[in-house]
Amino acid sequence: AEYEELISSKADEMRILQRGARSIGPDSDRTIESLQALARSVEEYALADWRSWETQVAESLKASVEPVSNDTEEDEKQISETVRLADEIHESMSLMADRRVRKARRRSMCRRKTAVSKIEDELRDLEFQIEEAEAEYADQMRAKETLSLLSDVLRAEGSAQSEMQLQKKTAEMSRGKINSIEKLHIWSPACLDESEISICFKDFVKDPSLLVKFANLQKRPIKCVTELVAEHENRIILKSVGAYKYSPSVAAFVKSRMQRLVEETATKNRELSVSDLKRALQTLEWQIGRLELLAKEVQRVVSHYEGVLYRSNNDETYGIRLDMGGKLSVRVILRNSLAHGPLDLIFDGGDTDGGIDISRIRRQLVKNSKPGFGQLSRAIDIIAQMVKRG
Repeated sequence: AEYEELISSKADEMRILQRGARSIGPDSDRTIESLQALARSVEEYALADWRSWETQVAESLKASVEPVSNDTEEDEKQISETVRLADEIHESMSLMADRRVRKARRRSMCRRKTAVSKIEDELRDLEFQIEEAEAEYADQMRAKETLSLLSDVLRAEGSAQSEMQLQKKTAEMSRGKINSIEKLHIWSPACLDESEISICFKDFVKDPSLLVKFANLQKRPIKCVTELVAEHENRIILKSVGAYKYSPSVAAFVKSRMQRLVEETATKNRELSVSDLKRALQTLEWQIGRLELLAKEVQRVVSHYEGVLYRSNNDETYGIRLDMGGKLSVRVILRNSLAHGPLDLIFDGGDTDGGIDISRIRRQLVKNSKPGFGQLSRAIDIIAQMVKRG
């Protein structure tokens, strides 16, 4: 505001000064330097005036400031001393607290050591009691095992005695049943005893007869012994029905099959139980009945078609050789699987020599000659009819 009032009061001088500053000429540089020097002089004058004013103000306030400064220094010294005393007191209290803590810790450690010692003594007592209890438990377990074994032995002995009594009653009942049905089967009892039962099969093959012994009945397992018993060596007598007679070759075939049956029975029935006796007898009845049917069928084929029953020297297998009107020769191998599978047929001749279509014969056999008893007769009849037709 003062600057504006100064300019307003000296407007003419200011215009002259402005025109001089703005003018361009040979004296313009000197004018600018003069103005700058004048500005510096004005600035120095203003600063000197300002410092003089500050000095006057400080001298006027000195009297009131000195007491306040002295009091402040004293207060500062008192505060510092108070802070120092407070720090010393705090340090002393910390030291006292540390001493109390250490004392309490030492007392606690003593109490803990005493408690630990007491616990260790109690643990030693408990360990000793546990050892005594374990030793007593082991003794009791050994005694229990001994009693258990004794109980098992007594139980097994009682069970064995009961089983023996039951088997004795069963054997007596079986003997009565055998006596009552001995006429209903192809076998008859030869010996009935507590320790042995002998069964004789001589309904179909009378000599030699098939003898089956079941020994060791009172013990387990039961032993089965099978053998052929002959009244006359090198002879075989087959049962004949009316005028139906068996040729010597068929009789030899039956005797060979009976010998094989003995061997198979001995192999399969080495050790038996009581319940196996029925199965063994039924199996033998079925096998001998099957052998009788097979012998009749072989005898019929050999007699009707003038065949030859022969025995192979290589594997002792029997076969039938048939001559079908001189046009075809047929061999039938009598294997154990006969009646339970395809026939083992060998054709000699045909196709080229006799004009017989063997492949057609085989197709007819597959269609009409199914497995079962009578398969051999059906197959030979089919072959004979087809050979006859040509």
